[in-house]
Amino acid sequence: MKTKLIIFALLVTTITGCTRETCPGFPEHLVDYFPYQNGNTLKFVNQENDTLFFSIRDFWWDKKQTYRSCDKCKCSGQTSLQFLAVSREYHNNDSISMISGSMVVSTQTQEVSIFCEIMSWGEDYIWNFNTGYDQFSKIVADKDAFNPNDAVLFGDTVILTNENTIRINRVVIVKGEGITEFFDTKRNCLWAKIN
Repeated sequence: MKTKLIIFALLVTTITGCTRETCPGFPEHLVDYFPYQNGNTLKFVNQENDTLFFSIRDFWWDKKQTYRSCDKCKCSGQTSLQFLAVSREYHNNDSISMISGSMVVSTQTQEVSIFCEIMSWGEDYIWNFNTGYDQFSKIVADKDAFNPNDAVLFGDTVILTNENTIRINRVVIVKGEGITEFFDTKRNCLWAKIN
């Protein structure tokens, strides 16, 4: 009888000692900045009617999850969205081979970050392991990313610039369309999204 009471007491302590913790998913209204799906093709054209095609290979965002706190699972303090698009002309000399993007929402500091990276391939990058990465980012602080009415996070258009890049120095992201254009300093042209 005493053994049953001890087991019962341990069971009650274990059950009542555990709480449920809900980790927020990535805010769905922010997915519109990169409205892609796996298998989508991103198409860009320049002023000379040259084209670039990128296939979305990896697109995901964190979903809302609930854990028992006694499982020692804790929310990471951030939630994110990521994508990777690979060019069909990946090993073509002088090509832009990959575009990746992400957004990270900190659930602790109320900070939202948007990132973009474009990788080039070609002879000019031989001293940089044959590749060149151009990186862009923008951070907005003290905003509630989980409030869909807080439209001032980035506005409808995000312009990312970086003068210290290898090839691409500007990327434009439009809410509802994704990456709409980027400027190629090597070819001195603007690549604009086409449908």
